[in-house]
Amino acid sequence: MDNLGKQIKIMRITKDLTQKQLADMLGVGSYIVSNIEKGRTEPDIETIKKLCVIFDITSDELLGIETENQRRQVKIYNSFNGNGNNNKIDF
Repeated sequence: MDNLGKQIKIMRITKDLTQKQLADMLGVGSYIVSNIEKGRTEPDIETIKKLCVIFDITSDELLGIETENQRRQVKIYNSFNGNGNNNKIDF
C-alpha cells in the first residue's frame, strides 16, 4: 500500500466510512476506492478535489506535501530537543 492510499484509508476509517460509502460520495465504484487504498491506482485530480472536501483537508495535506511552515516547525522542534545539527532557527 502506498502512502497516499494508506492516508486515504486512515482518513476513511477515522470518518467511520466504508469503502462503499466513500465510493458513493466520490461517484465511483467501490473497487476504485479499494484499488486506491491498496496503491494499485492513483486518484485523478477530480477525485483528489472531492477527497479534500470530504475529509476537510488541503491537497497538500492529502498528498503529503510539506509546506515551508511545516519545515520551520520541524526545525524548531529539533533545535529545542537536541535533534538538529545546529541551533539556528530560520524564519
